Amino acid sequence: MIEYVLDASVAVKLLVPEPHSDRAEGLMRSGVPLHAPDLVVVEVASVLAKYARRGLMEPLDAQVRLHQLNSFPVKLKPTTSLMYPALDIALETGRAVYDCCYLALAQVLKASFLTADEKFINGLAGTKYARTAAWLGAI
Repeated sequence: MIEYVLDASVAVKLLVPEPHSDRAEGLMRSGVPLHAPDLVVVEVASVLAKYARRGLMEPLDAQVRLHQLNSFPVKLKPTTSLMYPALDIALETGRAVYDCCYLALAQVLKASFLTADEKFINGLAGTKYARTAAWLGAI
């Protein structure tokens, strides 16, 4: 059975209606095993704070949505255990280390990496990581 490592861009779509939120919700309901580095919580909180600062949601709503993240069937893994492989991937691909934590986890678990970040996916083109990475809009 295929397993996915979700990044923050996918997790946010489970909390905030955005393009492709329906795909993220369908994936969550599918029963497919889902994983993420615990870094996802910090990144999602940052996005929710940005929404609140811009007046797109109330601060209390941002807190409630962050709390909802705990109810998702996503197994969190410690980010610290991914630092060395993430750094290697970042140096090889020119991508940010925090983004590469998700890809490193996918490599460790032999899972597929799923993102809604087209720029990140495009940046992996031509690398050995491109075959294990998928854009949410394409599934």
